[in-house]
Amino acid sequence: MKKLIIVTSILFIAVIAAAVFYFSNIHKDNRDQGKLLNHIPEDALFISSFQNDKSFFDIFSDYEAVNSLLGKENENRLSYLYEHFLQSDAFGELLARQRIYLSFHPQSGDSLDWLISIPFAQKTSTKEATSLLTKIENISLSDVDSIPNCFNVTLKNFGGDLYIGFRQDAAVLSFSKELVVASLDENAAHLSPHLVEKIQTNRQKAASNLLTLYLNQGQLLPTIQQMMSRKTGNVLNILKGWKGMTSLNLNYKSDAIMFSGPSDLDSARNMYLGLFAQQQAVPQTIKRAAPENTASFVSFALSDYTLFHAGLVQLLKNRKQLDGMNQQFAHIRTNQKVDIDSTFIPLWDNEFAYLELNTREQIGILKIKDRATFDSIIPHLSTSLQDSIYRMDNSNLLYYSFGDPLVDFQRPYFIVLDDYYICANTQSTLQHYRQNYRQHKLLGTMAEYIEFDNMQAHKANISFFLHNANAGNNLRRNLKSNVFKRYDNEDDYGFKRFYGLSIQLSGYNGAFFTNLYAKYIPSDQQAKKTVWDFNVNGPLSVPPAVLQYNDTSKFILAQTDNGQLYALNNNGKQLWRATLSGPALGQIQQLADRSIVLTTKEKLYRFWADGKPLPGFPVELKPAASYGATIVEQGEELRIYIPAGEHILAYDGKGQTLDGWRDKTVSGNILFDLKTATLADVKYVIAMTDIGKAYFFNFNGGLVGLNEDATGAHFNNRFGLELVDNDPSRSRVITSDTSGNIKSFFFDNKQLRKRIASWGSTHFFDAQNIAGDSIPEFVVLDRRHLYVYNNADSSLIYDHSFNQDITDRPQFFAQNNKRQLVGIASGSERLLYLFEEDGSPVKGFPVNGLPNFYFGRLKNDGGRYLLCATNERTLSAYRF
Repeated sequence: MKKLIIVTSILFIAVIAAAVFYFSNIHKDNRDQGKLLNHIPEDALFISSFQNDKSFFDIFSDYEAVNSLLGKENENRLSYLYEHFLQSDAFGELLARQRIYLSFHPQSGDSLDWLISIPFAQKTSTKEATSLLTKIENISLSDVDSIPNCFNVTLKNFGGDLYIGFRQDAAVLSFSKELVVASLDENAAHLSPHLVEKIQTNRQKAASNLLTLYLNQGQLLPTIQQMMSRKTGNVLNILKGWKGMTSLNLNYKSDAIMFSGPSDLDSARNMYLGLFAQQQAVPQTIKRAAPENTASFVSFALSDYTLFHAGLVQLLKNRKQLDGMNQQFAHIRTNQKVDIDSTFIPLWDNEFAYLELNTREQIGILKIKDRATFDSIIPHLSTSLQDSIYRMDNSNLLYYSFGDPLVDFQRPYFIVLDDYYICANTQSTLQHYRQNYRQHKLLGTMAEYIEFDNMQAHKANISFFLHNANAGNNLRRNLKSNVFKRYDNEDDYGFKRFYGLSIQLSGYNGAFFTNLYAKYIPSDQQAKKTVWDFNVNGPLSVPPAVLQYNDTSKFILAQTDNGQLYALNNNGKQLWRATLSGPALGQIQQLADRSIVLTTKEKLYRFWADGKPLPGFPVELKPAASYGATIVEQGEELRIYIPAGEHILAYDGKGQTLDGWRDKTVSGNILFDLKTATLADVKYVIAMTDIGKAYFFNFNGGLVGLNEDATGAHFNNRFGLELVDNDPSRSRVITSDTSGNIKSFFFDNKQLRKRIASWGSTHFFDAQNIAGDSIPEFVVLDRRHLYVYNNADSSLIYDHSFNQDITDRPQFFAQNNKRQLVGIASGSERLLYLFEEDGSPVKGFPVNGLPNFYFGRLKNDGGRYLLCATNERTLSAYRF
């Protein structure tokens, strides 16, 4: 069981090495392909093909992910081989545009060596081929052990020996003598006719794919075992008896290696793996419970647990294990009054997982179907220990429930957290896990994992995952020393520049559909570092504001919740600091004359970029402000409107109260900020209250209109404006009530009610222009779900699900093309998300950080910057 990481790491090494030949052109005559395949040694783990064409080498040179794992030596060897043999004057015409088969074979040195098999373009005898070989410059030839038509080719000015063998109309090449000899030996074991037929059939079906990589499933477990320093565990044993072939088609991505395709299940009898081939792919959510120090996990999800368990029972019967279990269950039924089949088995939901941590500890996680029922049954089957930890009284119950992956947990200790049953073989493992779980120190809260997970299929039945950094010590312990040395060699290889690897299997017509993902961290994105960091004296109370300092540079205002206001230049150096009466409300705003307006609960501030206040400021606010100011600039005239609960305060540019606005009140508490608009020559100031009253004032404080909700609904969200063709009858205020209804209050007193979906009473609603046109979209954040809807037809533009409930309102960041990016801060996970208009994450997000952040321009260098708190006392800048 402890060797789970090996299956992923070996596939990781082998698949990625093979991906160098990803450019396949599959439009060549197949008449000689079977002959070539029939002479590939049977221990081939992977087989691929490419066309002998210069274009694939040109494009390969830019595939950084492959180059880093192929290794400098192999890269140099292949380049030399291409230039001095495949494209040589002697063989160039004979090999031009021929299909080359590349196979990878485990060798006695615990490595994977490759063999190239290539047909000649025309009939060529072995004597003629040998004669051509002697014409290549800078090589010397010698026979190999009296084996006909096999030569040791010493490559001058390169180092290392190449072995070449000729058979009728074909050549085989390798730096491994054993592989060339085995290929030429008619009595040696070669690929089975069945496997050869499948490869040929699949190539015809996959003619349009860039590369199809064939996995010889029967060689997978033996290859893994050969590279390990100790016996395989029970997770790997699910691969026993897995015969047939997996056909993996490359899905090209510059910063990842991704393959997908069908996997055979030729011999399902007595195979645990075969139980999942009858399932349908379903969402896998149990990975959210994996702790942040997870080295590897394998998770399982079922569309039909009853069908799965019936198959498992039959498998146990075939293994002659069921009779002993039934006797044990009869004893439990008599003494503990619990029927395992009718009472215990129905407790489980459809997901379970086995995890190995970077401490080499193992954990099992099982999803509970009904917590209340579970809590009433499990005391009869377990003993309560200290610290809310329990231990199962009987062995085999988890093995009987879910099979092979949980066989090591015979009588485990366990805890129950939410709907998860967490088990381990030591109490301390559970104590540490519970602490991480409660502090949200989970893998799913890490920005890097979220980016990785976004690549994966949302639905599957089995998922293997390897966290490359966390698994390092475990690999050191489980791999043979010379195998680990290659993995650990950062001078020649780049294995450590991959974040992780996953393999997903989904039930597919009685077999599987397989997805493989290896996420690479390009050299220009290695461990994204801050441009600068600045120590502040507490958490940020509002998002940092980037403002114009002078004609050539910008500066930053950042405020902490203790009222400290910091002014920093764009390099993170302090310009000045001030203490305000409290946290700022709403946005910090800059006017055309570069003065700055900021509102706290008690005071209205206006000051210059150097921190000096303007005459008449600050202004003491009575009653206290409830949100930030709304500012109207008309030439030299300045109007400042401030909501204050049931009051509206209004001031001019000198801090004097505007005529017509003294003692201006409304019914209900004003929601967020006031808004202004001009329609049909009327200049409006608009307020929305929590009891559903939309007030329309003119700039002089006169009430122009009042549109009241008559349903008695309550409101707690921001409102937006949709202004149409300067027409009050078509223009409206848009918000939502706590029942989840979208309410429109038109300027001409009409109303419109719309219900798109069912949202909770605490949902967040915004009407914001996401797409860059004239009509705002509806943005809804309901606990852990983000939805963006089309305003016109209520269709869903995109949605996104988070791991935890989001308690901070969305932020919006204007772009040059009038569209806005949606920003989400998950405070409990310390993650910042940023979404493009189509819902895709902005490249580089999510990022670890705290709520209240800025994203946009900071310097005149063409880059965009993220300003955020990375902890409660540090403001950091990242360049994107």
